[in-house]
Amino acid sequence: MIYSANSLQTVADCDEMINMANGNKSVLVFKQTELVFIKTRYQANTMEVEQEMVIALAELASTNAILPTLPDGSTKKKYHLNEQRKQETRVYQLENKKASYGTLALLTKELEQSSVEHELADLEDFIAAVTIRKGELS
Repeated sequence: MIYSANSLQTVADCDEMINMANGNKSVLVFKQTELVFIKTRYQANTMEVEQEMVIALAELASTNAILPTLPDGSTKKKYHLNEQRKQETRVYQLENKKASYGTLALLTKELEQSSVEHELADLEDFIAAVTIRKGELS
């Protein structure tokens, strides 16, 4: 972006704008560092959740396939009440975790990181334009 740094009339104005930009830059650098850390965690969690989901769905499908073949009675009731419910709960928990740490969450963090990187580049351009103007005024 082209900045109207030429409208600055004093070195003090230039210094004030550079200080403001550097303050914003510090916040963005911190946010960028945090996003890199979070993205790394999400990448690991995404793979783990996806793998666990495959296993949990296979176990639930197996239980659902076996359940109708069992004779009516306490074994079938116990298997149904305990194992099937436990596996359904596990799938539900993994679906919730996937929403928080899955592929979509990872992509969201990557988008945030990209936005911060663009903001930092814009701030660098701004600081450079104001620094040039400050040199012209000195």
